[in-house]
Amino acid sequence: MPRSVLAICTLLPLLVATAQAQDQIIPHRQDRLPNRPYSPDQAIEAMTVPPGFAVELVAAEPDIVNPIAMAFDDRGRIWVTESIEYPRKQAGPGRDRVKVLEDADGDGRAEKVTVFADGLNIPTGIAVGHGGVWVLNAPDLLFLKDANADDRADRREIALTGFGRADVHELPSTLTWGPDGWLYGFNGVFNPSRIVCGEKDYAFTCALWRIHPRTREFQVFAEGTSNPYGLAWDPEGSAIVEACHWANDHLFHFVETGYYKRQAGPYPAYTTVLGSITDHSHQKTAYCGLAYFDSDAYPPAYRGRLYTGNIHGGCINADRLARDGSTYRARPEPDFLSANDAWFMPVAQKVGPDGCLYIPIGTTDITATRTLTATPRESTGSRGGCIACAIATRDGHPASTWHAKPIKTCSNSSPTRTFISAKPPSGS
Repeated sequence: MPRSVLAICTLLPLLVATAQAQDQIIPHRQDRLPNRPYSPDQAIEAMTVPPGFAVELVAAEPDIVNPIAMAFDDRGRIWVTESIEYPRKQAGPGRDRVKVLEDADGDGRAEKVTVFADGLNIPTGIAVGHGGVWVLNAPDLLFLKDANADDRADRREIALTGFGRADVHELPSTLTWGPDGWLYGFNGVFNPSRIVCGEKDYAFTCALWRIHPRTREFQVFAEGTSNPYGLAWDPEGSAIVEACHWANDHLFHFVETGYYKRQAGPYPAYTTVLGSITDHSHQKTAYCGLAYFDSDAYPPAYRGRLYTGNIHGGCINADRLARDGSTYRARPEPDFLSANDAWFMPVAQKVGPDGCLYIPIGTTDITATRTLTATPRESTGSRGGCIACAIATRDGHPASTWHAKPIKTCSNSSPTRTFISAKPPSGS
């Protein structure tokens, strides 16, 4: 018995020493030791944007945790999916949810938070339209309806099934309405999927796919890249695709039936492989989320830009498109936002109904090999998340009094949306 006690007493200091040594290890894909996790307000203060812009927090934990995807509805509310099940591979019911966020009093913060649907398992995409809400919840694409208008899903339809869960970093994602009225989404290279639609059988990995919202017809639109995780449509209706994995080849111009460079796996026979539209890199990979910005809420120098989340770089990168024959060439622009926070994880970028850029942000476990793992916050024990919105300002006030307040990105805040008009400066 005394030997056992002695062994325990000797082991404890060794464990403490080991933990302290691990704290000094520079995490994967980082070049320095991380800062301590910030509170929402601290994370906001750490952000930098160009002169004349401001960023404000719209919502924070515990109202939302670990946001993955977001969308706006026609009432200016934010719909957000959140996940605490990640990185669970097994399908089946889970603890994840869809929430509706609303700024009820117009002060720029979301006061009303409603759980629209629960029991989900890593919901990676959301879109509102055709009388319901579309949610990617692999292996399914769900169509949820609120029959009695109480902001709770009463009916749940499986619109598609067959998406894989082999790699939870590459699940189907990025639900986005196309200019043709179809609903588009992605799938990653290491996530084999098989969708049967009528007499057609589609087996695919990295691809851009679409579904018709009325007929439920499914099509694979184009294939290739690595883990595509951002889709934007330019004013000409061209599909611009962001690929997470590659530093230089991070933007592609997708056309129907096209087959593009892929990270792994064979190409079909007689395939002409198409490349990216970029010849430059930003700080680091991984890229996450993409928005084409053409709103007059920002000065002309910031319009016509592609804004991309950069997880490892801790910022929002900017590119501009230039015509190159029948396609485009993307040129680098200065970063639009720098988090100055190692825990910053932008998961999407959306242009809101006020014309400003909104950014749902999670927190990254930077000690993990894959940096998409959410980590508990020191403050509340929950997982962090927020939404940010940046607007141009004039003398500290919104440049246009009809635009909602800016929302600041923060590692610890949560997606909430501000669509209410900012009040004009006093005396104006």
